[in-house]
Amino acid sequence: MRGWNIEITDTQSQNVLEAWLHLLDNQDSYTNERIDLLDAIDELKPAVRDEDSGNIEKFQEDLKEVLEDASISLFEPVRSAINPVLVDFANVETSRDEIQDLLWENTEIDLDGLRQDAADADIEVNAGQFKGRIGDIVVEEADEIASSSYDFEALLEGLETAQEYLESQSFIQRYRDAHSRVLEDYLEGKSPATDFLLRETIEGLFAELYVDEWREDGLEKAIKSFAKEESLAARTSELKEILRGEEPETVCYVPIENVQLGGMTPLEVGEVDLYEPSSDDCDIFDRLHESTAIFEDQLRENSDIIAELKVRLPISSVGRRRVEAEINRVIDVLNFGKTRNLIEMPFDGRYTILCETGDGEVIDFHRSLSSRFDADFMHTDSPETVTKRIDLFDRYLQGTPETELEKAIDKSVRWYGYAAQSTHPEERFLKYVIALESLLVKDITESKANTIAHRAVQILQVHEDYRGWEYTIFDEMYAIRSRIVHQGVRNLPEFEYQLDRLRQRTRQVISAVTYRVDDCNSIDEVVETIQAEEEQLKKEKTDRSPIAVGESFETEATLQTPDGRTIGTVELEAEFYDDGRYVYYEGEIHSLEHGDQAKIQGTDDYELSFELDGTEYVGLDVSFPENSAFELVVDPTYPFKIRWYDIQESD
Repeated sequence: MRGWNIEITDTQSQNVLEAWLHLLDNQDSYTNERIDLLDAIDELKPAVRDEDSGNIEKFQEDLKEVLEDASISLFEPVRSAINPVLVDFANVETSRDEIQDLLWENTEIDLDGLRQDAADADIEVNAGQFKGRIGDIVVEEADEIASSSYDFEALLEGLETAQEYLESQSFIQRYRDAHSRVLEDYLEGKSPATDFLLRETIEGLFAELYVDEWREDGLEKAIKSFAKEESLAARTSELKEILRGEEPETVCYVPIENVQLGGMTPLEVGEVDLYEPSSDDCDIFDRLHESTAIFEDQLRENSDIIAELKVRLPISSVGRRRVEAEINRVIDVLNFGKTRNLIEMPFDGRYTILCETGDGEVIDFHRSLSSRFDADFMHTDSPETVTKRIDLFDRYLQGTPETELEKAIDKSVRWYGYAAQSTHPEERFLKYVIALESLLVKDITESKANTIAHRAVQILQVHEDYRGWEYTIFDEMYAIRSRIVHQGVRNLPEFEYQLDRLRQRTRQVISAVTYRVDDCNSIDEVVETIQAEEEQLKKEKTDRSPIAVGESFETEATLQTPDGRTIGTVELEAEFYDDGRYVYYEGEIHSLEHGDQAKIQGTDDYELSFELDGTEYVGLDVSFPENSAFELVVDPTYPFKIRWYDIQESD
């Protein structure tokens, strides 16, 4: 078996080994009742929140089926939370039919009389079509009246109670223990088990172990180690420790280079401590085991920051993934909200993990002498901002998201990381798309392409003039995604350009959404909050504007940088506009006093200083909408557009 020189004499161990390897060899994914219930709840909740009775009925039936199959008594609290609040569609349908009959009885339509009256009045009327439309109204009205009996709030509350229970660490541990006990009792001869029960039990454990960073390589090493133990008691004990997650924690150290924390060290981020190698907190180089000490110079050279954390290390590959996951979450949080190098994964496969032994020595658990991280992957804000962000994303750092939005961010960031680590451009493209889908698409009933484009444009707050262009970008993105998935195309023209554009949009959307996590529970709430803020800002700008919407003015203004550097004096004609979403000022510059070769950098920030009715004003957030070049050369014989989005009285 797999060329292993192993001999197992007892039947129980042999059967467990065969069932374990059968699953590894024949299945690519694993699930269990807990995960199936969470998936069914996740599908139903958006329909309940939208009061979509059609999809509620469909997804509710799916949930009931999964719940009926969940035989373990541990799920009784889930049944108690959900069953009493499920919608009784059979009674609702009966009620709807009765209401329709009542409405029809009181809706008399004399088709012959209608036809005759229409003919007498020389009016063309399709009486049958008219009655059909009345019928549609009757059906719609009856459905609305009958649906008023739905208690959507109670149903949503029941689903969230069940979800919270299923995701609690205490339940997960009891669930794992229950599955582990089945195998332990079978191995110890306390209870029988069929091949089907063994495979079902092991698959349920595999599903939980996958959540805990186990993969096929670790699962195969674990069962090989189990099989190599000489006694049944030793095999059972080792398997129990793995399956129940009872491995002891180990202190690990990861040297990270190219990171500057601006004097904030030592810094605690979640369960990870960050400090400089030269600090008093760092003594690992003095405790290196002799086998690792020979690499001390390289380790010191590649250490701008030391990350210290505790993880369970049952198998080397599992431990490495757990360390990576913890540190990546730290880097994510420190980078959330950045416009540059957002949440790029620092690990590229060449790094070192050191761990503490029982006697206090430090050895290399995973080593690469060419340790390297992406340069400048982190640009730190002020200590106050960083501290606030760490507090805000505490549940993200712990890996325990609670709200729908937190879970969506968690999935999206993970897929963004997968994309950043992928080597093939087509694979990276697909994973960036999945990152957007995970964040912006609520459920399977939504059109992914349209939903992504619509929500992304709203979240990025794209100006009306450019929204059509942005919609085109997302349409092209999804068209490329479909060609890769359905046609297997490769080496598309301008693919690198499209990939970079997708990467930029994905990071911008994730960045914008993460700052809403404290006030919003879903992506819909994010969009609604942004729209409400835009409406409020629009009102405030309109109220403080010295002119009314639609009014225009002419003036001489000074174009300058925010630090007061004068570019030149301009002759300006402008108007206050309202495009339905934003208000702004737009006009034309007719001359620039500094001559016909004054240069304006399209990437720089500018302000306009001018007087209007005796009051000095400053126009803020200036742009040049018809010019995309990085450097504009002003020709006084040809006016060019200028736009600014806010105005305030000068100090």
